[in-house]
Amino acid sequence: MRKLLCDRLYEVCAASKLAPEHLEIAGLVKEARRYVVEEGPASAVREELDQRCWTIESNVDLIEWSADPVWIEWHLPSRAVERQGLKARTGCLISPHPEHEELIAVVTAWEDPETDSVHHSYSTALIDLERLHEHAHMARKYSKVSDDSFERLISLIGITLSDGFRDELVLRHKGNVGIIERTMRLGTAEIPFLLALLVTRQAQGGLMVDWGQTDTHGSFVLSPSPEKTFFERIEDKLWNAPQTGIFRRVKSRKALLKWYRAA
Repeated sequence: MRKLLCDRLYEVCAASKLAPEHLEIAGLVKEARRYVVEEGPASAVREELDQRCWTIESNVDLIEWSADPVWIEWHLPSRAVERQGLKARTGCLISPHPEHEELIAVVTAWEDPETDSVHHSYSTALIDLERLHEHAHMARKYSKVSDDSFERLISLIGITLSDGFRDELVLRHKGNVGIIERTMRLGTAEIPFLLALLVTRQAQGGLMVDWGQTDTHGSFVLSPSPEKTFFERIEDKLWNAPQTGIFRRVKSRKALLKWYRAA
């Protein structure tokens, strides 16, 4: 049976003799609740992000963040890494920042089965929850062009690199300063997709957890797409809204998400 990406990442980090930060990542991976997104649901979320990124950007305020470490991996290659195999996997370790309660820290990892290798970003992405909430409200007034929306999401993400990891990278790559810039890109490239996964978790018709026959991890699967009510169809027609996508509905002054998908 194929090991989970997080198990392979744990083995790599726990065995490292270099920067001590590897052991910190290993400890968080071991502690984290684990979820797997198979290729079908992951591809559906990626399509939503690519075609209607604004529906993700404008609803990030509804994400429910865990107070404990969480690991999510998906059966798609990382967009930031070249020459991966078709069956490559990508994942993110999500944890509250140990010193700043308003920040979420994210480390990205990926696998290339063709070279049987597992790597992580070294850099850590930082998500400011207060800024994320404020931006979601402002985004509802912004352009809905997906490329513009994606760039705005990326601009929200902070990035940091520990001294230990910086020294290790410089040592490994013989002082090539360009590796630091590449590491920073690797640390943020998958954050918009991670946000998309977490937004669709909150939507009716979105991702739900199936624990199946295992207690080692949960699987994110697509729940059935909802049908629009009569009044929703009238409202969408008045606003010339698309037939599919993530819609924010308000009921009893509470925001609800519904993800309508083509049959």
